[in-house]
Amino acid sequence: MAIYTMPLTATIEYSFSTALDQIMFDFHVHWNETTSAWYIDLESQDGLISMKNIKLITGLGLIRQHGHRELGELVVLDGEYRAQDPNFDDMGSRWQLYYLDTAEYA
Repeated sequence: MAIYTMPLTATIEYSFSTALDQIMFDFHVHWNETTSAWYIDLESQDGLISMKNIKLITGLGLIRQHGHRELGELVVLDGEYRAQDPNFDDMGSRWQLYYLDTAEYA
């Protein structure tokens, strides 16, 4: 059982790779100026799992709402406990993205 912190920063657009439950994923993180919101795209490196344009909303599970029950869950939390959605400047400091693996989420 484990909870992992994903590497988020207040950079308008960037990518990183990490393993979720032993499956390698490529993450693409981007800020949308029109909606004033953060979004992620993630795709397994084998191409079998793909989720695009997921809005980062505080406290909402981001993976299982897309039907991927074989994975754990990604959740954004507000470090100031105000339940506000992430703004541009404080991503990665006030707001963090956590992955709860399948054993933790079960």
